[in-house]
Amino acid sequence: MLSIVIPVRNPNPRILDTFIEKNKSYLALNNTIVIDSGGGEILEPHVAKYIKKDIGLWDARRLGYSFVSTEFVMNLDCDVIIPDYYIHDALELFRHNAKLGCVSIFYEDVTHNAGILEFGISIWRTDILKKLYDYGPQPSEMRQIIKVSDNVFTHVKYPFCECSYMWQKVGMAGYKIETLPVRAIHLSGKEIT
Repeated sequence: MLSIVIPVRNPNPRILDTFIEKNKSYLALNNTIVIDSGGGEILEPHVAKYIKKDIGLWDARRLGYSFVSTEFVMNLDCDVIIPDYYIHDALELFRHNAKLGCVSIFYEDVTHNAGILEFGISIWRTDILKKLYDYGPQPSEMRQIIKVSDNVFTHVKYPFCECSYMWQKVGMAGYKIETLPVRAIHLSGKEIT
């Protein structure tokens, strides 16, 4: 039902240890695919498919998607802890809305990335993501990015933001984006002991 695609490039080893410890059950229960461009070898025994290939982030995501055959796919950065119930609740939203293309959430620190929903902890209908994902660093032209429930996000702090770009694509293709009242923990920049 769900695959998880994780691109990895030179992660902080302590962050990666915490990532595995906190997400171990999710990695084991789902078809998890790691594209390792360096430093992610420790993930290999915890995932269904491990590919060692030195490529950029966006090409790594695309390569991972090529191995996905499940109905849903989760993008997961290797420095993010999946919140309890996020996967379950997101899949419930999909079951009740055929036009829903993506469910994403914020990090605990909602000021990260100007408060834009995160691509690195988003769950998609696989067919929609494979159709829309053509990202390679390019500027975002639209300023009104998305409408999620009653919130409209109109500010683009980083014009080369993968998040902003993909939210534009979803809306322009006629699909909806939803969010949930949970927050992911972003390990980068946090003190890991």
